[in-house]
Amino acid sequence: MIVISCLIFLLILVVLATVAPFILGTFFWLWRKLRRKPLPFEDAVLTIYELAYPNPKKF
Repeated sequence: MIVISCLIFLLILVVLATVAPFILGTFFWLWRKLRRKPLPFEDAVLTIYELAYPNPKKF
């Protein structure tokens, strides 16, 4: 039982680690486009996003 719950927890962590740069990068991209104000840690998150997805979709 404990092994199964640990595996499920690890699976959730892997999925979040895979999806998080895309979600955060999209959020900051929209924020920058709509507000034109920098958010704290924006540059770091956008750098991670650009490293994870070197060719983002053109909107």
